[in-house]
Amino acid sequence: MNNFKWLAFTLIFCVSLGLLSLFFAYKSPLARFIIADYFFDDGSKVLAIGSSTISLVPEEYFVACGQLRRRGIGNSTIDDAIRYVNLAPRSNDISRVFVYVGENDIHYGQDVDFVLSRLLVLIEGLLKKYPDGVVHLIALKLSPARSESHESFLSFNQRVKYHTLMFNEGRVVFESHFLGIAEDKHYFLDDMVHLNEYGYSTVFSFVEHRCQK
Repeated sequence: MNNFKWLAFTLIFCVSLGLLSLFFAYKSPLARFIIADYFFDDGSKVLAIGSSTISLVPEEYFVACGQLRRRGIGNSTIDDAIRYVNLAPRSNDISRVFVYVGENDIHYGQDVDFVLSRLLVLIEGLLKKYPDGVVHLIALKLSPARSESHESFLSFNQRVKYHTLMFNEGRVVFESHFLGIAEDKHYFLDDMVHLNEYGYSTVFSFVEHRCQK
């Protein structure tokens, strides 16, 4: 009888611990995304991954792409994106992946060479995970509040543009549209980091053209 009580207690404890762990994990955006990808197939054809520039972009710019799987995490880094790709299920349905990463890494002190090396890891992971997908690398924007990092942002953009030539058959495309708005304050929210509606409408209109091809 005592053994049965002990077994029952152990079982209840383990189940409770598992549920508690799942609860706290689900509060993490990354965990929520992975759970959704595995258990709630939404038929997405397009993936958008990156930092708050992705999480805040109005969904209307992706209408021409079909169902959007948005996987943006505010204040995230390239390694967060790599972790997502490593954990996400493989999919032949994703036809395009829009990526905005690197701004936070560089602004918070990471060397451009290191950030570029991590980006290449991310690209390789995306090409394997989504074998029929085209990867669109979006150039880093020159946020007025991050002017001390602009030189590094521009260097990163130029090197990313060069490295896209390493990949065959147009599988990786560099999108330089952010460079057109430079550091004009009219494109940004009051924090001078994030784009406002005008900024998004100016830059992300390219998405519709890509998806209509």
